[in-house]
Amino acid sequence: TAISGNYAAYRLTYPAELFQSILTKLAPDQRGRLVDIGCGTGQIFHDLAKHFAHCLGVDPSATQIAAATQFP
Repeated sequence: TAISGNYAAYRLTYPAELFQSILTKLAPDQRGRLVDIGCGTGQIFHDLAKHFAHCLGVDPSATQIAAATQFP
């Protein structure tokens, strides 16, 4: 869990322009589905999820998933 905590605390954040670029290309209408494979602690997942009706984040690390569920 310490590794996941450090990952979440010290990983660089993503610029808003990245999310705008992704959303522009995907053109979500809050009805589609989002699957984030390798979601880690959920940094991207949580920013994009609000634009989709159904969302699934998966990661091979149970500690990363545990940290993702605690994401603010």
